[in-house]
Amino acid sequence: MSSNPEPSESDFAAAANIVAPLPRVRKQFHQEPMVPKNQEPLVPKNMKVTISSPEHPSFGESGVICADAPNNSQQIVTKSDGERLLVNNTDLDVAIVSDSTERRYPKEYAEAIAELKEQHKLELERLSQELRIGLQAEVKARAEAQVSEQISSLQKLY
Repeated sequence: MSSNPEPSESDFAAAANIVAPLPRVRKQFHQEPMVPKNQEPLVPKNMKVTISSPEHPSFGESGVICADAPNNSQQIVTKSDGERLLVNNTDLDVAIVSDSTERRYPKEYAEAIAELKEQHKLELERLSQELRIGLQAEVKARAEAQVSEQISSLQKLY
């Protein structure tokens, strides 16, 4: 451990690579992302856009949207030199509005999520009903206690 009293940045990088090596990247052919047959992509492929926000480092540069966006508020823009940028929709000259604000999941996930939502809804309804019953019982008990107290007070008066 004390073999190098003043380690450099490259020493740390080498040690990190030993402890947690970076995965090897294999070059693969470009594959278009799968879009279900009955669903249109949210943004048309090969849509030409220009970065119109002066605050963006690539202000004024143009590119093409040729990949699905990772979320509804950003796009992957490929510039003419091949560089790919993740750009906020608000930084583009074209108004890109998603049809949906919800994430899309594979069918089996969507079914599981729908089932969990239904279970959650039923549980909320059950808890709400229990709460109503509990509150009604508490109100009834308080009213009975007040009536008993009044009866006892009246009996003491007589």
